[in-house]
Amino acid sequence: MIPVTMEHIAQRAGLSRTSIWMALRDHPRVSKATRDRVQKLAMEMGYQSNPLVAAHMSNVRKGRVETSSIGVAYLSTETDEDLERQPFRKILIEETRGRLAILGYRMERFCIDRQGASPRRLERILLARGILGVVFGVWEAPEITLDWRWEHFACVRLDNFAGLPPFHMARTSEPDTLEMAWNHARSLGYRRIGFVVDEITDQRTGYRGRGMYLALQSLIPKKERVPLMLPATGDDWCPERVLRFIREESPDCLLVRNPQVYYWITNAGLRIPEDIGYVGMKSPHAGNVPQVRPDYGQIAARSVDMLDTIMRNNNRGIPEEQVVSITRCHLDPDGSSAAGVCEKTAMSASV
Repeated sequence: MIPVTMEHIAQRAGLSRTSIWMALRDHPRVSKATRDRVQKLAMEMGYQSNPLVAAHMSNVRKGRVETSSIGVAYLSTETDEDLERQPFRKILIEETRGRLAILGYRMERFCIDRQGASPRRLERILLARGILGVVFGVWEAPEITLDWRWEHFACVRLDNFAGLPPFHMARTSEPDTLEMAWNHARSLGYRRIGFVVDEITDQRTGYRGRGMYLALQSLIPKKERVPLMLPATGDDWCPERVLRFIREESPDCLLVRNPQVYYWITNAGLRIPEDIGYVGMKSPHAGNVPQVRPDYGQIAARSVDMLDTIMRNNNRGIPEEQVVSITRCHLDPDGSSAAGVCEKTAMSASV
């Protein structure tokens, strides 16, 4: 929907744009009758002032320019403890904060679990602080329903997490990621390659990784094919399930989506890569293993740029058609770029 501008109101009212601007601000140079008529017309046409322009003009009138006057919320289900256990998540948050700052926004981070209040109360908090832009980060609580009045907010997402409306987002391509991991494993000489992922991750990514894996399996000789390890969740997602898969199917390499699997395998006495090959995907994995990793800076930059466009166009609410910007992962052949970042992640996952 094209936003209503002062130009549209001026054409309908038969007045100049300057007169419309003054009438909407109750300027005394415009008669009360005209002010009332213009304001009523603006309401009927659905006009909303652009907060970016309003804030900028307010600063100009005050004789200063504050580039960080517009607040944007970074909202996720991550607690501080989650960030300590998985430091790579901090990278995504700080990349988002940095990109917002470059574009003149001030980021405030909120954790839905730490507010001690309902999602609707959090909505009121954001509105009271004048925060009209929201970046949804890691969202691992699909049971939480945000019954917000979305027409007040411009929103984007950093990935395809369940439980959120279809806002514009940037993410990596699951098929491309798996194909990159597969090709690297094949280049190392592995032929019987298995794929390990939990049900929640598999579902969140639309089963696209599974689809690419089955497609690639169909292109190789039957003796090299490894059946799909059906994803599991809850108590069924455990070390024994993965180890049983290794015993029964005898893969010589695993493409792994979940970093705790590394410790499940090594704690069972299997050596990587002497006993079995291992290529990590997405989240940082331990052990200096090959990894296909996202470019968090690109994900943050593209999402924030989309949010900036939405806010500058004075758009709000759930878009009629979702835009998804796909970013490429990169191959880290020996896992060196994950050193330190994945250490705490893997340690916490092994407990």
